[in-house]
Amino acid sequence: MDRRINSVDVPLLTALYFYTVGSDLGLAHQSFRKEKDRYMRIFHYSVARYLPQLLEDKMILPSTEGLEKERWHAVWFSTNPIWEESANKMYLASGIRIPGNKLDTHEIGKGLMRIEVVPEAAPYDWEQYKRKSMIPGKLARSFLGNAKKGGANPKEWRASFKPVPQRDWLSVELFNWDTQVWEDSMVAFRRLEQMQKEKEEEAQG
Repeated sequence: MDRRINSVDVPLLTALYFYTVGSDLGLAHQSFRKEKDRYMRIFHYSVARYLPQLLEDKMILPSTEGLEKERWHAVWFSTNPIWEESANKMYLASGIRIPGNKLDTHEIGKGLMRIEVVPEAAPYDWEQYKRKSMIPGKLARSFLGNAKKGGANPKEWRASFKPVPQRDWLSVELFNWDTQVWEDSMVAFRRLEQMQKEKEEEAQG
């Protein structure tokens, strides 16, 4: 096991514990989960170090980074079932900001995570977002160009201008880099809990 990639983050482990044993997901998601294969699946992709705060807030808040006007702010989602390349993080190398890839993002963010939501929670595609937000064309083209360079497909993007509450979530998953599989929160919690026990046993000698 590559512990550099799959290291245990205690705040994440704690947050997952309380989520798995005491989640207050809305009742509506229970029946939707059983029939979700009939619908387009939509995910909010991010990094695991943000998950404890998301679970505490019980909502996904609009992104404001680099966007000065409130009407440009949105919660971003993707229909890509594997990973959204525009969610990759930047990193510094010799004082220069470098676009990271999926592995870089995994390392920077202490893991990858995604939250699946009901389709109604993210009603706007990229073209609808541009019209509704009235984002300047130059800024939209810059964002789109950088995203495409990183391998993103704007046809997969979905957006919400409002915070997306936990009642609209269908699942919370973490990416297991060793198996290259998305794990449900309960499975991820048990794996990380076992890793934490092994780490403590090693420390004890």
